[in-house]
Amino acid sequence: MSEDNYTAAILEEVREQNKRILEALNGMSSVPGVVSEIKAEVSELKIDVKDIKSVVKDHSKWLQDHDGRLALLEAA
Repeated sequence: MSEDNYTAAILEEVREQNKRILEALNGMSSVPGVVSEIKAEVSELKIDVKDIKSVVKDHSKWLQDHDGRLALLEAA
């Protein structure tokens, strides 16, 4: 293979690689928007979990006092 043919073959391969890289990068253009959506959803989930924890904590306190309430009702 002559030097020109070898150089042309290498150049063609580099062009194909560059084309594949550009296609991949173009496919990633929506990633920042998706990340923003995920961040918003995680923030909502954090609020929901905080609310759930609060309800469970209040419910646990109510259950701990359950025996005392039953004793008062039985005494009445």
